[in-house]
Amino acid sequence: MNLFGAYGNDDIILIDEKKVYKKNDVIKLVLSQMEHIKNYGTVVVSNRSNFNFFINFFASVFLDKEIYLLSDNNKIKELNFKYELLDEIAEKSVVNVELPKISDNKAVINFYTSGSSGCPKVVKKTLHNLIQEGLDLKEKFPVSKGANSISTTTMAHLFGMTFHLFYSLLSGFKICTKTINYPLEVNNFDNYIFISTPAFLQTVKNYNIQFKKLPKYIISAGSKLNEDVFEFLISSNNKIIEIYGSTETGVIAYKNFPKDDFTKFDNVEIEIKDNKTFIKSKYIFEKVVEINDNIELKENKLVLKKRKDRLLKIFEKRISPLEIEEKLNRNEFILESYVLKSGDKLASIQALSDVGRDFLLKEGMGSLIKNLKNYIGKYFEIIPQKWKFTDIIPKTQTGKIDTYCINKIFNVNCSYPVILNRIEGEYFITYKIFFQSSCNFFKGHFDGFNILPGVIQIFIAKEFSNRKFNLNLGEGQWKRIKFSNIIFANSIVYLKLTKKEKTVDFEYFDDDKTYSSGCFLLENVFRGLKNELI
Repeated sequence: MNLFGAYGNDDIILIDEKKVYKKNDVIKLVLSQMEHIKNYGTVVVSNRSNFNFFINFFASVFLDKEIYLLSDNNKIKELNFKYELLDEIAEKSVVNVELPKISDNKAVINFYTSGSSGCPKVVKKTLHNLIQEGLDLKEKFPVSKGANSISTTTMAHLFGMTFHLFYSLLSGFKICTKTINYPLEVNNFDNYIFISTPAFLQTVKNYNIQFKKLPKYIISAGSKLNEDVFEFLISSNNKIIEIYGSTETGVIAYKNFPKDDFTKFDNVEIEIKDNKTFIKSKYIFEKVVEINDNIELKENKLVLKKRKDRLLKIFEKRISPLEIEEKLNRNEFILESYVLKSGDKLASIQALSDVGRDFLLKEGMGSLIKNLKNYIGKYFEIIPQKWKFTDIIPKTQTGKIDTYCINKIFNVNCSYPVILNRIEGEYFITYKIFFQSSCNFFKGHFDGFNILPGVIQIFIAKEFSNRKFNLNLGEGQWKRIKFSNIIFANSIVYLKLTKKEKTVDFEYFDDDKTYSSGCFLLENVFRGLKNELI
C-alpha cells in the first residue's frame, strides 16, 4: 500500500510550528533519514517531538527495522536490550524521491506500555494492523481531505498512533505535529479534528473554555470521559467520539453521547465465554486477545461493567478500589479519588472540590480526614488509612492515572503540601499551595515556632519541576538560592516555576512578599537520582 497515497505532490502532510511540509518534502526527509540510520539494528523512536517521531518512524518502517515505541521516554532505562535511540533527524539532499515497497504484514512495531497492572509489557502490532484500523476509522468517521489534525498526546502511544497518525494520514489530513498543551491553543485552528484525553477535556470544562471554531470531531480515549465533561462539550455543540479500546486490542467501540451504550466497530468481534471476554479483530497482532473488562452485549451495543482487575488484598481480604472510589467521589468534598495499596495499608489520594478546600483551610487536615473516614466507614469494613489531597489527580500525557507519581507521593519520606490550585502555560506553572502544620518537616523545626526549612523549599520546587517539565533533577543542581522571608506552618503561598533554556527558576511568594528564589541547572539533568528521598 502507498502510505502517502491520499496526498498529491503539492498537498501538505505535516505542519511543524508554522512551517509546512508537502508530500515530496516528507518523502525526501524520510529517505534522508533512512540513509542516516540504515546500518542501525533495533531502534527506539523518541516521542520528544512528534515531527521527528513521524520521520524516524517511517524511515524505520521502510528499512524494516525492529521498532520500539515508548510513550514515556523515562522508561528507556528499563530496556534490557541493545538499541539505537532515534531522536533527531538528519536532513541530507536526496536525488531519488521514490520510497521502497514494504510488506505491511512483515513490519512489526513494539509498543512498550505499563500494562493494567503497572508492570512493563510489550504489545506488538504489524503495520497491517495499524493501516487496517486507520482505514476503518476513515470510513466510519469521514472528514474532508485537507482538514487539520491536532492532538494533545504523543504518536508513540497507540491512541496517538491510531488517530493522529494513521487515521489522519490515510484521510489526507494536515497533521499538526506541535502537541496541544493548553486549551486556548485550540483556537489557533479551523477546519480541524481534535484528538485529546479525558484529563485534558476535564480542564476545558473546569475553566469553561469555549472553542471559537468548533472541531469536526473531538476524539477522546485513554480512560472514561466523565459524563459532566461529555455534557459540557455537547452543550457547546461539539461532536464527540469517545473511544473504548486498549493498546492490546486497538479500537473496540465508540459512542457520541454520554448516556448512550457503546457501539461496536463493524470489524470487531466480541465473545464472552466462561466469564471471560475475548476480542477478535484485524487490529490485533495475534487476532484474539482476552481483556479484563466485564461486558454485557446487546447486539452491536455493549455495556461496560466493572473491571475484573485492580483488586487489592488487605489483611487477607479482597478489596475493590473502584467501589471505594465511586463512593468517595459522591462526597461533597471530593471531585475525584484514586485508591491504592501503600505498604500493607489502603491509601487514597483526593482532588478536593471547592467545598473540600474550604473545609480543609477552616477546620484543618485532621478534621477533614476524620470526616472522610466516618463517611466511607459507613459503607466499607476496610477503609483508607493513608490520605493525600491535591487539586488534580496526577495523570500521564495519555490521560491515564499516573501510578508512578502517586506511589512516589505516598512513599517519599517528606510530606507534600496540598496543592489548592494552579495556573500553567507551556514553560511555566504557578501553584497555590498550603503548608499544613501536620507536615512531618515541621516537627522539631522549631517547637512552638514551626517554620518551613529551606532544604524543604528546594526539595518541593525540584519535585514539582520534575513533575511539570518531565525532568529528572537530582541533588546539587541549584544555584542563586536566596531566602528572604520565613514561611510559617499553615501558610498559603504561591510557587512559580519557569523553564528556560538552561535553568528552571523557582520563586515562593504571596501578595506581599517574596519568601525565597533560585534556579536549577539543566546541565547533566539525567544524572539525578530517580527515587531520591529526603
